[in-house]
Formats: sequence, structure tokens, C-alpha cells
Amino acid sequence: MKLKAILVFLFLVVGLIYGDEKATKTSKAKESSEICKKCKCNPDEKVINCSKKGLTKMFTVDDWSALEEVGDEYEILRMDHNLLDEIDVPFPTLKSALKIIDFSHNKIKKIVKNAFTNLSYVEEIDLSYNDIPTEALKPNVFEGKYSADEYEPIKTLKILKLSFNLLHNFDDDIFEHVMHLQELHLDNNPLQVIHPSLMSAFSDIPQLTYLNLSRCELKELPDSIFHPFKALKVLDLQGNLFENVPTKALYYAKNVRELYLDDCPIGDLNEKNSFPVMPNLEKLSMTYMQKLRKISHGAFAGLEKLKELRLSNNHHLSSIEDTAFTFKKDDETETIWPPLRKLSLDNNNLTTLTSDVFIKWEEMEELHLHDNPWICDCELNYVLSHLMPIVNRTTPHLIEHIKCAEPPAYKDRQLMELKNEDYHLRCLDKYGRHPENDSALLVALLIGVLLGIPLTFACILIFKRLFGERKGAAKYSRAFYKRADMQDDMHI
Repeated sequence: MKLKAILVFLFLVVGLIYGDEKATKTSKAKESSEICKKCKCNPDEKVINCSKKGLTKMFTVDDWSALEEVGDEYEILRMDHNLLDEIDVPFPTLKSALKIIDFSHNKIKKIVKNAFTNLSYVEEIDLSYNDIPTEALKPNVFEGKYSADEYEPIKTLKILKLSFNLLHNFDDDIFEHVMHLQELHLDNNPLQVIHPSLMSAFSDIPQLTYLNLSRCELKELPDSIFHPFKALKVLDLQGNLFENVPTKALYYAKNVRELYLDDCPIGDLNEKNSFPVMPNLEKLSMTYMQKLRKISHGAFAGLEKLKELRLSNNHHLSSIEDTAFTFKKDDETETIWPPLRKLSLDNNNLTTLTSDVFIKWEEMEELHLHDNPWICDCELNYVLSHLMPIVNRTTPHLIEHIKCAEPPAYKDRQLMELKNEDYHLRCLDKYGRHPENDSALLVALLIGVLLGIPLTFACILIFKRLFGERKGAAKYSRAFYKRADMQDDMHI
């Protein structure tokens, strides 16, 4: 026991000494380094946090040397939300293996040559939310160190964020030093057109798995734009100005698994305005599409592996045909549906949904049908009897928002309530009359008949009483009347 107590005591003493030494080092760093005076240096989390410090200048080589004398290592540098208007000093060679550098939300307009050359471990550079114009972004900005295999590469850089700048085009060699990029964010730049130089630049980053071209004011895409990207898995095109599905361009996105086309003015989907064969697409999002009204035959026929579909907040979408998703494989006659597991049809203008839109509803993991103006007639019986239990199982917190809009007798009734009450919805007739009002009409008619019969007899009796005696007197007087002969008239 004594030995154990001594060991515990020694351990605590060593810990305190080590902690004091570490605290002393950190304190010295703060005293000697301009960086830690202006920023929060946290060696435990390996973060230098200079966010929102009002910085207007980059740190110098001497600033970095003073910090490194202490011996602490850092992996993350946050320079976001400052007032930097340029990166005018290249990073020096550092002992710290900086992996993430965040320059977002500044006012950067210029970047010096070889700005990141000495960062041998950098994996992510964020230059988004700045004022970088096309002219300031040159290939030499991303030059790395000499390599016998590649042209001055920054081999470790995997993520480059250039979102929300003033880029309308790119140098065709802009990515020649960062050929191992896996994520590229170009969204919210005023590209308007994909120029040949950008197409050429794309050919230098064949390992790209994520590409964000959202809200770049693009009306169309070159047919072969995605041809270099054999590894592309996620493609974000939302918020552009496409009036039709960019079918020809998507044809080359063979390995894309997630596609986002939200908030595009794409019109009705049909065989002519449809998706090409995308054999690996598993997730498709098409929300806030104000011109989408109808989804017809063959619209999604090329998406045979689709597992998740978001068709929400399309406020004019009122119709989805049964054959919109079906397809047939070569030399086969059997109709096939995609293996959907998550389906969002909420906040649209849907009034009905037939059972044949999909075939294996029971395999759904999520089903969103809320906030649609459902017409609760016989065509909705399948939704009531089969789909409501699935909704109740997958998204029960939203079930109270699935309500009838018509007919008047069911208006604002929850479909789940009707299901629980074992309702069987009736059909409206071809003239639009509402059969749910038939019972009231028949009762009113029966009451009218029952009241009408005694009233009719009463009217007859009153009529006879008033006019019957006069008519009898006339008959009586005529019985004793005899017309005079012609001879009698002559005697007069």
C-alpha cells in the first residue's frame, strides 16, 4: 500500500511539474510572439485562432519564428472575419504541420506568388467570402516545392474553397500545382458561362470527388464539362438558371452519387426534358423549383439506383405520373422501379398520389407527405390505407400536417384521423358534385315528400269546399231546362 501511495504521489508531482513547464512555455510564447499576443494560441487543440481580431496585415517571418521557438505545434490557423485586403507575405517554412488555413470573410483582392509553397502539410485552404477577381488568381499562387514527378505541386492540398468571390473565369493552368484536389468550391461566383479555359483547367484535377458550381448564374453547361471527373461523387448545381435538365452534360457524370438542382427554373419533366442514364446516382434534390408543375412519363427513367429523392417546396407541382420513375433494362420486358428509401413530397401542390408511382412503399425509411392540398376522395384511398401507416412509422412528428383540403366535409381533417376511424373515401362524380352531401339531400327530399302529401290533400279539400257547391247548382239548374221547339216560336 505504501509503495502504491508513493507511486501515485510521484505521478502527481511529475504531472504538476510537466503542467507547470507547459504553462510556462505557453506563457513565454504569448510574451515573445506577436501572433499569440493578437490571437488565441491553444497548443492542446493545436489551433491558432485569429478570428475577428481586426487584423489588417499578415504575420511576418519574425512573428512565426518567435512562436516556433517555444516548440508548440499547430495544425489549424483561423484568420477569418478580419480586414485583410491581400495576402502579401508567403508563409515561411514551419515546424508546425499546418493542415487547415481559413482566410474566409476578409476583403482579399490580391495574393502573392508562392503564398503557400512552404506549407508541406496543408490539406485545406479557405479563401471564400472575399473580393478576389479573376486577374488576382494566378497558377503561381498555388506553386509548391520542386518535385521530379510533378510540376511544383502542393501534394497534400485536398480542399480548396473559392466561394463568394468575383471570379468570372480561370486561367487554364490554375490547378496545375494542385492536381490532387478532391473538393473544389466555386459557388456564388459570377461565372455566367463556362469558358474553354476553365474546361481545360478541370482536366488537371481528375481526382475531384466534390464539385460545387451552385449559384454561378449558369444558363447551360458544355456537353463534356464533367468528362474529366471520373471520381466525381457529389455535384452541386443548385441556384443556377437552367430551364431544362442539363441532360447532355450529366451524361458524362457517370459516377455521381449525389446531385443537387434545387432552386433552378427547370420546367415540367418528361421524356424530352429528363435525366440521362446515371447508373450510380443515389440521391437527387430538386426543391424550390417554381416552374415545375408536372412530372410525366420517363422523367427519371435513367436513375435505376435512386435511393433518396427530395421534391419539396415546389409550390406548383401538382401531378406525378405513374410511369415517371419506371424503366426497363435492355432485352427485358419487366417494369422496374428505383429502390427508393427516402422520399420527400412535402410542401407541393399535390392533390392525389397513386399506388403505382412506386412499387415497394413498405421499404421506405422516410416518407414526407405533409403540407399538400390533398383531395380526400376515392383516389386517395391507397394513401389513406397503406401510406399513412408508413408515414406514422417513419416521420410521426409530421403526421398532423397531412390534411384534406377538399371536399368541404373533410376540409382540415387529418388523414391519420380518417385512417383511425376506418373511413373509406368516396368518389366525386364527373360533374364535380360532392357525394358526401347526398345523405343530407336525401333526408331533405324525404321530409319534403312527407310534408307535401298532407298539404296536397288539404289543398284539394279546401278547393272542393270553396268551389264544389257552385258547380253542383249549375248542374241542378240545367237538369230542368228544356229548349223551345221551332214551331212554338212560329206560333208566337
